[in-house]
Amino acid sequence: MNTDEGLRTRSRNRNANAGAAAGNKHAARPDPWEQTLLLLDRLCAAEPHPQNTTPAELIPGPRIAEPHRYDGRCRKLRPGRDATDAVSSAAGVTLLDRLSPRTVALRWCSASCHYGYQIWVCAKARRAGVCAVIGKAIRRGDIIYRPYTRTPVFPVNVNAMIHLAALALMEVQKTDSARHGR
Repeated sequence: MNTDEGLRTRSRNRNANAGAAAGNKHAARPDPWEQTLLLLDRLCAAEPHPQNTTPAELIPGPRIAEPHRYDGRCRKLRPGRDATDAVSSAAGVTLLDRLSPRTVALRWCSASCHYGYQIWVCAKARRAGVCAVIGKAIRRGDIIYRPYTRTPVFPVNVNAMIHLAALALMEVQKTDSARHGR
């Protein structure tokens, strides 16, 4: 919190306290958003706090804000996503079409993004990961499919991988469902 925000918070609290003294019962109520921010600030603080925080400690008031330090308890912001994020977010992947022997069109639905028609290309895995479809471990050098990245903007699921065996299984399921008219 910078000093301007601190001044606004203090003045808002001073106005609330003045309203409470005048008999306005709603003015004394602490701001829920500020309570949430205070709680998050405590949870992400560098020094551990006792877990028995009382509601009185969460009431907004003047305080000095320190710069945020990452201590491992709060999630660190990352520029990209890991391949394991794709699996943990339960991505729904549907094979739409095989465009060539090395490219396929997929529908990708996950909590982080949705692509109705996304091109994936065959490649060797540059690092270890997990298949986004079946959860199989992928080792460096395995044949995988990954999102096509020669676009102006990288897709959100740029680090996701699908193992070659999983794609073959998806193709079999697609042909079976087409045969049975589903």
